[in-house]
Amino acid sequence: MDENTAIGFRWRTLLQYGNSWEVIGSVVMKNPGGAKFKSPTHQAIDDAETLRQLRHFDESKDKWYEFGSDTTIDCVGDLFAFYYDLPRREDLNGVIQIFNLFYIKEADLSKALVYSEATSNTFRFADEENVTNYDIEHLVPPVYLGFGNLAWHKRYNQKAEQFFNAAINKCGMKYLDPIFQHNFVPPHNMPNWKIQLIKDPALLDKNTSHYIAIPEDNSYCYLLKSKRPRDIDGSIKIK
Repeated sequence: MDENTAIGFRWRTLLQYGNSWEVIGSVVMKNPGGAKFKSPTHQAIDDAETLRQLRHFDESKDKWYEFGSDTTIDCVGDLFAFYYDLPRREDLNGVIQIFNLFYIKEADLSKALVYSEATSNTFRFADEENVTNYDIEHLVPPVYLGFGNLAWHKRYNQKAEQFFNAAINKCGMKYLDPIFQHNFVPPHNMPNWKIQLIKDPALLDKNTSHYIAIPEDNSYCYLLKSKRPRDIDGSIKIK
């Protein structure tokens, strides 16, 4: 937390599934969203074994906290379950690393960008450039890039390009390989709306609330304009 502006930061986010601490992939997103503390009192993790495992990811003395899930995080889990040919994200076993172009914790991107102008985006243990270099050094494939059109923002363009180049050159990803594009075959039970969101991630840039609504039959989704599931008037429908 920035003591002068009360702006919150969240860095080194890990999604752990199952019991394994092996890294099974990485994703680079815009900024940390609206996931809430699991502890109502914001209690830091104090389990000795958990902290021992977490020190493999970060040797600083900053405290670790546990957060609940949100729609975006669930989608990340679904994406990796698809990659590993698993029926559900709950069947994953390992850690997905989440990196960001900047680390201001705010679900509304427009507000986060305003806040970013009021702060240097730095941490007490490293400046912004060193944090980016650290993140790139610790990328583990497969790497998914979820920063969308923020890649063209004047402040984050160069950083997005660094992640893009590292994902290709360091991690062997093939985003621009025409063979890779043409060979994408979704599983037979994947709903069409999920296929559309995977093939055209720019659709998610229109989802300013970061919430989606899905009916029981899973046949379509709404990119909600607010956090209320019933507020679908004016929301984008993906079939």
